[in-house]
Parts: sequence; structure tokens; C-alpha cells
Amino acid sequence: MEEEKKYSELANEICRILILNDEESGLPEALKCITLKMGLSGAVVFMPGDKPFVMKSQCIYEPEKRLGDMLEFSFSELLDDGGYKSRSGEERIIFNNRVNADSFQKPLDLFAAKLGVESYLMARIENSFDYLGALVLYDMDNEHIWTDEEKQVTVEIAGLLYGVLLKIRRHETEMQLLEDSKREARESREIKNRFLSNISHEIRTPLYSIMGMTTIMRHNSSDPAVLEQCVEKIEGSSRQMIELFNKCIDITLFDDNTVMLSNSWFTFEDLEKDIRMDVRPMTDVCEQKFVIEYPEGTQVCGDREKLIKILDCILANAFKFTRESGEISLKISCKAVHGSKYIYEFVIRDDGIGMNPEFLKKAFEPFTKELIRLNGTINGAGLGMTIAKHLVEILHGEIDILSAPGEGTCVTITIPLERDEEEIKQYLPGGGSLSDDEDYSFTEMYIGRRMLVAEDNTLMAEILIELLGYRGIEADLACNGREAVEMYRSHDEFYYDMILMDLQMPEMDGYEATGLIRASGRADAGIIPIAALSADTFDDAIARAMESGMNVHLSKPISESALMNTISRFVL
Repeated sequence: MEEEKKYSELANEICRILILNDEESGLPEALKCITLKMGLSGAVVFMPGDKPFVMKSQCIYEPEKRLGDMLEFSFSELLDDGGYKSRSGEERIIFNNRVNADSFQKPLDLFAAKLGVESYLMARIENSFDYLGALVLYDMDNEHIWTDEEKQVTVEIAGLLYGVLLKIRRHETEMQLLEDSKREARESREIKNRFLSNISHEIRTPLYSIMGMTTIMRHNSSDPAVLEQCVEKIEGSSRQMIELFNKCIDITLFDDNTVMLSNSWFTFEDLEKDIRMDVRPMTDVCEQKFVIEYPEGTQVCGDREKLIKILDCILANAFKFTRESGEISLKISCKAVHGSKYIYEFVIRDDGIGMNPEFLKKAFEPFTKELIRLNGTINGAGLGMTIAKHLVEILHGEIDILSAPGEGTCVTITIPLERDEEEIKQYLPGGGSLSDDEDYSFTEMYIGRRMLVAEDNTLMAEILIELLGYRGIEADLACNGREAVEMYRSHDEFYYDMILMDLQMPEMDGYEATGLIRASGRADAGIIPIAALSADTFDDAIARAMESGMNVHLSKPISESALMNTISRFVL
């Protein structure tokens, strides 16, 4: 009875210590109290450590030795240690007296061996659903025989420690989350700084070329040959900057998860026209041969713009890293059918310089480019492959690269596209670009055509009107959306063949102006082509333009070829 009273008072004392102290100071104080009141050598609390399924001594009271975190063993091994049968009653107490030296491989035997003891007692710190750790008492006296009262009080104290260990675990979880948050913020800053550093370098290079060429033009204003060379180099650098800006926007969209799908019906003939138009500047510079093969007369449904962007990114690399007079090919074929989904394979081959095996492993990482000079320069910002891979994944496809130095590169892309006969019957040909053998020179087809240009930027308006004037197209200028609506209404029906509508204008934007024109009730209100002009190339802006009644979206800065291609598509 005396011993029961003693251990009952001990349990009450431990409870008082844990209530009056926080877990950081209360737990060591409790272990000290247990050790002194029970006349033991020490006490240890084990909890899962920072490694998965590993136990560490989180708290220890041992007057002569400080083991700290040197003790660790498998969580599962602790559960299965000798003597443990279930989670109920005294069976969860492991009693070990005069341990045989041959059994030191068991985790708790190993613990005892490190302390130099042969007698210890363990109780699980748990409730019905959660196991948080273990309380271990030990005595350096090899003759210590654990009494039933000691076993019982160990179980009771282990129960009292559950709440403390739960707080410790939650605190450690919160600290880990905080540390993870700091690490992610640090990594984010590093990525941002690296991104800005790379972008700064990539932008400054073509910008310096443009500035340098304009200076040379001023000093050679009377030499037509020099002026023509400068203009060509300025055009090339301008295209490089536009390409870089577009890719930066794409990368930003991926990070924000704001990319939307815009499916439509198209033919591979349409696709070929767009691709040839995009790669024409590259083929003109290096006189490379470009071949496209595809199933003719096939109409499919998918996100045409994103598919073109994927192919443009891959083809851009193919042209950049293929020597003059080299050959690049694109072959499109259907490889499988799953219901209404047709799996199309797009294979792009080149006989260029190829990629090294080490570079190939990281080819899809942003700003990754092999430092190989071709024709005296290192081309590209190292974003094309990253963007292509992201877009392929968005379209639920796959991309694979085979390449070797000096043996060229083969990129294989598989994309699911829909083919439905009922939908195909409703397909209306539209879109596509002019083929390579068509030009934009002054022809009689443009003479007498009238355009309404709604643009508040004076310089942009001047450029558009000049480009139209070169083809004999007459253009009226509206400085905002309200003027555009008034000018449209003030002329006879079908007076204008097309409207070029800027989206962001004072007094009334292009969205509202387009809506008023479409709702005007005039005979030409529903059929007059309206092209959106905007530097906003985000999917939601393009979608909003289409919803407001516009027919096509032209991204600023607008190239001459893109402008005339659009006019030819809707007017001629």
C-alpha cells in the first residue's frame, strides 16, 4: 500500500509539472522527477525523428551520461521488440532483466547496451488511434527487478505524456512548414533573379543590335547597300525580341496555371500555311529546305494555336541549329484511334549539329541552351523546348527527343485530336496563312478597298495606314471606340471592307465598340470582318475579343505579313 501511495503521488506530481510548464521545459523536468522519485539511473522519451520511420531520443535525463540524439532505430522495429503483443493492458510494457549479450541487435537491447545497463522498462505513449513514442526507464543496477507498481505507474505517466508529445509534434510540424515556406520563398527569389538576369541578357543583345544599326544608318544615309543591310539586321533583331517577349508571357501563364484550351476545326492544309508563314524568315536567311508531309483533306478539332506554337518552338530550334542548305522536315500521321480521339504523331527531323547526351537530359529546363556557335552566333533564349513541353502536356500529349552530336535531331510529338463526321460537316474553311509562293506586293485586288482603323496610339496608327497604303487600300482613322462607331454608322452600308479595332482605347474600348457595331441592325453589321489589335496575348483577352464579336486577334507589334495575311483571309 505504501508503494502504491508513493507512485500515486508521483503520477500527481508529474501531472502538476506538465500543467505548470510548457512542453520544452516540462518534459525534461518530468523525466528528472521520475528518475529521482523512483531511484533510477535515467529516463528517456523517444519520438519519431526527422528521418521517416526513425526514432530518436528527443528528451533524456541521465545524470552521468548525455546521449543526446546518438540513439536512433527503426520505428517498426520498436513496435515489434520482444515482449510486445498488443496495445492493451500490461502487455504494452516490455520488461527486460539481465539481457543476454547475444540479443543486442534488438533496438531496445542496443539502447540498453549503449547505456551499459541490463534492466529497463518501456511503455508506449499512445491513445486508441495514434502512437507518438515511448517512455523508457532504466537502472544501472543489474539486480533491479521491476515491480507491478512500477509497471503501472510507467503506463500512467506514459498516458500523461501523450498530450505533451502531441504538442511537440504539432510544434515540429509547424516549424517544418515554416522552414519549408522560407525555403520555397528563397528558391522562388533565386529563380526570379535568375530569370530576370537571363531575360536582361537576352533582351539587351537584340536591343543593342537595333541601336547600333540605327547609328550606322545615320552615318551611311547615302549608301543604299549599307542601309539595306542595316534594315535586314534590325528586322531580325526585332523578330528576336518579339519571340522572347512572347515566350516570357507563355512561361508566366504556365506558372499561374491560367492557360485555357480553345478548340476549333481545321485542316492540316491550314496548319501548313500557318507554319510556313512562321518559318519563312528563317528559311530566307539560311536557304534551308523545309518539307511537310501530312494526310490531305483531313479535318480535325483541337487547339490549333497551341499546336502551331509547339511546332514553331521545335522548328525554330531545328532551323537555328541546322547549317545553310540543310534540310528540316515535318511529317504528320495518325498512329492510333481511341473512340472519337485520333492520336496524331508530329515528327520533326533535321540534319543539324545535334545535341550532346548531357545537354539532352536537361533540354526541357528553362534557359537551357548548349553553348555551340553556328554561323558565328549562339542563338535562342533557351525557352522554346520548355514551352513546347508544357503545351504538349496541356494538350494531353507526349514529347520525346532523339539526338546525337553531328547526327541531327528528331523530335516526336503525339497529340490527341478529335474527328467527328457530324461536326466536320459543319466545318467552315477559314484561317490559315498565305503560302510561300504568294507575296504581298501591290496588286489590283487591293485597289479600292476601304478599312476603318481604330487606334489611339498615333505612331501605331501611322504605321498601319502606311502599310495599307502601300497596297492601295484606303484607310480612315478613329482615335477611340466611340469615333469608330460613329464613323461606321455615318457611312453607307458595306462602305468599309474591314475594321481594325484596338482593344484598349480612351472613352470607349474595342470590346464595347464591336458590340455596338454588331448590334446596330445594319445589313453589314453581322458580316463585316473586325480584327482585334492588342498587345495583350493572354488567352482570356483573346477569348473576350471573340465573344464580343471580333473575327480574329492580331498581336502587337503587328508584322506586315500577319496584317496582309489577315486581310487576304477575310477580304479578298
